[in-house]
Amino acid sequence: MLEGQVQQQTEKTILVVEDDPAIGDVLTQMIVQETPYQIVLMNTPTEALRRFREVQPDLVILNYHLPGMTGIDLYDRLHAFQELEVVPTIMVSATLPTYELIKRGIIGIGKPFDVSHLLQTIERLLASAS
Repeated sequence: MLEGQVQQQTEKTILVVEDDPAIGDVLTQMIVQETPYQIVLMNTPTEALRRFREVQPDLVILNYHLPGMTGIDLYDRLHAFQELEVVPTIMVSATLPTYELIKRGIIGIGKPFDVSHLLQTIERLLASAS
């Protein structure tokens, strides 16, 4: 690389907000082992709202049932920030609010989820966001 040139970052970051430690660990390990993407796991919506600018996610994966607010509420608050307006989101839950997901363009994946389907969805969303 020539002096003064800035290397373009090609590694993409996925922000996962999941309050269940076991599910958070499974999601993190699965994505780290099967994709080239960096994962940042946060356990509460408050932490996600406070730290999302540090993360600068290319994709967000939210649990619907979070402490203090729903995944829909967190999505709305995160996407109110200009930096996250167009960041694609996947919501995972055993009970998905289908109408709310469709209205916002969120991809819903039911728990228990099929690993290959989730990985394909991640790849598709990150490829289309490039």
